[in-house]
Amino acid sequence: MPATREEKGKKPMRAPYNKQDGAGGRKRPHPSSGPSSSGSKGPFKKPRTAPGAPRPDGLQGASKIKSSIRQTRRLLSKPDLAPGTKIEAERRLVALERDLAALSRVNVEKNRASRYHGIKFFERQKLTRKIKKCKRALEAIDNGSSSNMNKHGDHDDDGDDDDDDGGKETQSREEIEKNLKTYRELLHYVLQYPAELRYVALFPSGVTDPMIPHTTESDKSRQKAYAHLQTVTKAIQEGTLSAEPEVELETADRAHRSKLASSSSSTRRAAQDATASSHAHPSDQKIQGKKDKGEKKKDKRNKPDAKKSKKSNHHDDSDDEQESTPAGGVQDDDFFAQDSD
Repeated sequence: MPATREEKGKKPMRAPYNKQDGAGGRKRPHPSSGPSSSGSKGPFKKPRTAPGAPRPDGLQGASKIKSSIRQTRRLLSKPDLAPGTKIEAERRLVALERDLAALSRVNVEKNRASRYHGIKFFERQKLTRKIKKCKRALEAIDNGSSSNMNKHGDHDDDGDDDDDDGGKETQSREEIEKNLKTYRELLHYVLQYPAELRYVALFPSGVTDPMIPHTTESDKSRQKAYAHLQTVTKAIQEGTLSAEPEVELETADRAHRSKLASSSSSTRRAAQDATASSHAHPSDQKIQGKKDKGEKKKDKRNKPDAKKSKKSNHHDDSDDEQESTPAGGVQDDDFFAQDSD
């Protein structure tokens, strides 16, 4: 039936639009929700650690340590505190304060490591290039060709002229070997720099030659940097550090690289040992105390004593009561279950 004139002028009725529905009346799936056709896994996300998971360095969080310190101090402020509990709380307070100091030191090391990472990287690259140029110059001398080395230890034939300042002077073999030794010491200076100290740069902006710290430094940071450089030089002479650090950098295995003994790592290890001993389980302390008592009883049995046979049963009972009582006179106290230091 043909449409009338009124029906031709009217627009067709549409269903009400729903925000949840797409063009076809169904919800559009998010691109990241379904499996990707290209096979890409998406951006990398760092896995979250569990709330109660222990730290990799063995230390607790700062807030938890501070809370334990406040609780221990409130316990020590009580006037009617038992002597054994007071001694145990004092030892726990010392261990917690040591843990807090170690944790703050670790945080400082992490912040400074991330802050000076870029500076150390560029200075390591500069020193490695200078070492390679010195070695090429020595090879050229050994091969009999003339060595065109400028006063900075840079070879003229090399395409890298970022370190050159235009002054060129021919160097002898002794000067090149001296520069090579200095650059290797400075490379160890960068690699072995303590994480707890502020880094003193060898190549400030606009400087081509390394500014080596010396004895007459007035700045405290540069004085510490000079002391670190002396430690590195002594370690190389003693054989603790490698005489060719550029060779170790080329190896992928970092475990076999020579390292200096860090004071911060030893302090952190001592703090972890103290934390483990102070947070030992009470049952372990009781077992250790019982073992010590058993060993003492064996020693008494092995020693011949004439007076022991003359003792009466009453004295034996009193001795057993004394042995069952913990040292110090505090009953049911885990701290006194073991021998006092």
